[in-house]
Amino acid sequence: MDWRALWRDQSGATALITGVALLLIACAAMTVFDLGNVQSQKMKLQDMVDAATLAAAKVGEGDDAAAIKAGDDYLKAHLPQGVYKDLVVQFFPGDKTVRATATAGIDPYFLNMFLNGPVDVAVDSEVVRQVDGALEVALVLDVTGSMKGSKIDSLKEAADALVKKITKVKDADVKIGVVPFSTYVNVGAKRRNEPWLSGTEDQVTTTAGGCRTIKSKTECKKSVTEVCTKYNDGVPYEGKCTTCTKYETTVYDPPIEDCWEPSTSTKKWQGCVRSPPYPANVQDKTSTVYPAQFGTCAPELTPLTDKLGPVESAIKSLKDGGNTYIPAGLAWGWNLLSPTAPFTEAAPYDPQNKKPRKALVLMTDGANTLQPRANGTHEDKIPAPLADQYTAELCENIKKAKIEVYTVGFQIDDAAAHEMLLKCASSSGHYFKAESSEDLIKAFEAIGASLENLRISR
Repeated sequence: MDWRALWRDQSGATALITGVALLLIACAAMTVFDLGNVQSQKMKLQDMVDAATLAAAKVGEGDDAAAIKAGDDYLKAHLPQGVYKDLVVQFFPGDKTVRATATAGIDPYFLNMFLNGPVDVAVDSEVVRQVDGALEVALVLDVTGSMKGSKIDSLKEAADALVKKITKVKDADVKIGVVPFSTYVNVGAKRRNEPWLSGTEDQVTTTAGGCRTIKSKTECKKSVTEVCTKYNDGVPYEGKCTTCTKYETTVYDPPIEDCWEPSTSTKKWQGCVRSPPYPANVQDKTSTVYPAQFGTCAPELTPLTDKLGPVESAIKSLKDGGNTYIPAGLAWGWNLLSPTAPFTEAAPYDPQNKKPRKALVLMTDGANTLQPRANGTHEDKIPAPLADQYTAELCENIKKAKIEVYTVGFQIDDAAAHEMLLKCASSSGHYFKAESSEDLIKAFEAIGASLENLRISR
């Protein structure tokens, strides 16, 4: 037997078997690689569809077209080019959920010769719209004279829509407070005996009787009325001014006597409060005492409550008047969200601001137009640098307390005021610039959507 020939035959067979084995191993490796790549691209598609569905769900319910557009826009901005063939994505917005489906083809690198086309994949996503967990919100709303007319009507509509949005889930643990502000804040005359107030006692004024001798009297007999510029909370408007052009003096001979009886008048406190001295006016301390301010001011604030009726009533009863002093609104919005006096309806702070989540929404249509005095009263002044300083300090201290701050600037022309509101907000995404009534409503809708916790439930 020729062993050498036999060995040559076996060597050839072994080489053939080895070659086939290596080819099979290579094919297996390429298959594993391709399948892994397809699975990886499918997972990336799933992540992007999830994110797009979240973007769609943030749009206020009832506007399905806008929700679908938000989802499509997200995908256009984030999907890589050329990876997914014949991609079809559909969004299905609903009252409580937004659902999405996507189908696409993914080209393998090595298996094209066997598959003759891309590998088909399908993903779906569903986002639940809900307020999940405890939520406490203070609405700090500018009701100054410059909000007169359609502006305050738009504010009422926008605030009411936000309230309804975050309370739509049955049994949701949501508390809302409302702080209308102008020159001062109104804490309610019924609280006049609270230990954190001072000077709320009735002011009784007694005038003694007497007489005076009048020898002459000067009166205006002719006047002219002309168009002039007037100001409402720092905003100029065209009004009418009357000027006397002719006076006449009547001489009494003999002089006449003008007498009056003794009288007593009583002035009752209506609920308005001044700011305490600095730095207590920019802090949250239980020892702070607020001086009473006699006269009228903004409508009474509404402490945090889980009852929808009082909040809706407070928003409905908003009325304009007075000038802008933002620090007062911020301070009392913070007081509502603080668990300690003067109001105690709020839960203790959570360092992560999750249980509960606390948020303050500040809306104003202009810069501060009042400069604070040492006694807590104000004087008209534009600009008002000390009021701006107190605004900035309050915003920083509120955020340090782990309270989320949203700000809305409504038809503001002052660049410095916009910058102040932007810095006050928790982030640039928490600041809204509303140029019109429609913008204001959309801003409050966006804030309401942000306060809803959106949960992927697929």
